[in-house]
Parts: sequence; C-alpha cells; structure tokens
Amino acid sequence: MFESAGKTTSELFAAGTPGYGGTLAGGGAKGYYLVCGGAHRGWFNGPDQLPAGAVLVTPEQLAQQAYQQLALPLPVPHFSPDLRTASGRATVVGEHTWVWTDKAGWAVQSKRVQAGPVWAEAVATPMKLLFTPNTDRSLSCSGPGTAYTPSAGLHRASPDCDYVFVRPRDHVDATFAIQWSVRWTGSTGAAPAGGTLPDMTSRAMLGFAVEEVQSLNAG
Repeated sequence: MFESAGKTTSELFAAGTPGYGGTLAGGGAKGYYLVCGGAHRGWFNGPDQLPAGAVLVTPEQLAQQAYQQLALPLPVPHFSPDLRTASGRATVVGEHTWVWTDKAGWAVQSKRVQAGPVWAEAVATPMKLLFTPNTDRSLSCSGPGTAYTPSAGLHRASPDCDYVFVRPRDHVDATFAIQWSVRWTGSTGAAPAGGTLPDMTSRAMLGFAVEEVQSLNAG
C-alpha cells in the first residue's frame, strides 16, 4: 500500500527521518512511504520512484478504510409524556408518545483517507430514526422527530414521530437508532471515482414503563 507521509521531502530531509530513501527533489514534492503487510518499507518521492512491483492502492480500497473509520454520533433518546414515578421514567398507555433525538447529532458525517495521489471520502447522511420497543411494533420516522413543548397542547400527536402504546407495561427496553446512507467520492490521482457503501446504523437504548393514568402519582 502506498501512503502519504503528509510532509514535503525537504521537511523529511531536514528532520533526518529514519528510513527516508528519497532525495530533496526541489523541496516541494510530497514524501511518501510504502507499507506492505503492515510493515514500513521506506520513504519515496513519488510513484515514479517506487520499487518494482509496488502497486498504488485503489480509491475503492481507501473508501473501505474511510467507511470503517467513520465515527457516527449515537442518538440521544427523548420521549414525551416522560413522567417520573416511584419505579422510574414512564409514558402513558393510550396516549400519543412523542419520540425524538437531539438534532445536534442529526448531521452529515464524513471521513477522508489519502494515499499519495489516491484518495477517497466516505459521507454518511442520516435518513431515518427507528424506535423499536421490545414489546410491540416498531416506528420509522423520516427525520430526528420533533421535541415536545407544552405549547403543542395535551393529547396531540407528534407531527412526524408518534407512537401509541396500547397496553401498560412494567418495563420496556426501547432501541433508538439512526439509519445512515453512505456514499463515497475519490480519485485515482488521474480520474474521479465514487459509489455507494452499505447503510450504517447507530443505536442507543432506553428503559421506561408504560403506565395507566390512574396509577400515576400526580404529586
């Protein structure tokens, strides 16, 4: 694999970098190093100075690296009604439960990897919020959901991410998940490249009860 050192050859030369095998080359050319099987094989000025048999990495390979290095934010779960009971948090049976995640985490994420003149960037775009309680049907929302505010009034459904529990539950384990679509763009050093990668999912868990109104402590 052919990888960029991130320094000019003059910087490498001045620093006396161990294993540097290139020349000053005018001081402006990038320095590169060759890695084979995870082992460092030496410094070079550019592709024209690679040893015989050395092969440049492809943008598709770098796209896979970028994909694996993508750090996606976890959803921050919220629901309403969100009542505090003696046993913990609870929503209300038969009521419209608003479901949402923090909008701060609902943003495009990217990771770029470069190896000499070859590069690729993976870009993940949030597409759906999935709410899956372990006791009932799941809910799919096309955005992060809407945060409940008192001005919305009582008993009103969420405009975009609403769930109704039809029976009380002592405890529900619910998964909040963001589904991300992933595309990549890159270059061979001479021509553009790009494509799609498998969807990704980031998840968070939240536990709560589903209570009947008469069982709740109004205080």
